[in-house]
Amino acid sequence: MDPATNGLLLVYDGSSIADRALDAAIARGLSSGTTITLLAVVPPRLWRAKRGQFQLSPEKHDEEFAHEQLSRAHDRCREAGVKAEERIRTGAPAHVIAEEAARGYRALVISERPSLTGAPTLARIIALPDGMEIVIVT
Repeated sequence: MDPATNGLLLVYDGSSIADRALDAAIARGLSSGTTITLLAVVPPRLWRAKRGQFQLSPEKHDEEFAHEQLSRAHDRCREAGVKAEERIRTGAPAHVIAEEAARGYRALVISERPSLTGAPTLARIIALPDGMEIVIVT
């Protein structure tokens, strides 16, 4: 069975608010027996350094960091008795999350920080499939 079918999609970046979202996803996973897909999105960066200044490209470093964070979250799921899978994607966050959501998840669990500028939050601009629940953790 595809883990996406009726599963939970959790956008995770390792922050304290993402940890609260992970707690919410684990609680839902335990009550419903569904799999959690842990998604880390590495947004594209502008190349800001002179050629040869870095031994690793910023994107490579970001992917390694994302993998470390997802591994930590995966361990928490395993300890709680919830099945989880990890997925790292690079791209514009709203676009990547919408693409992943289209795979057929039951719900998207996402953390939301208040905007200091009044700009819409990521959770408000993601185009989700009809009928998909969104769980916003603040």
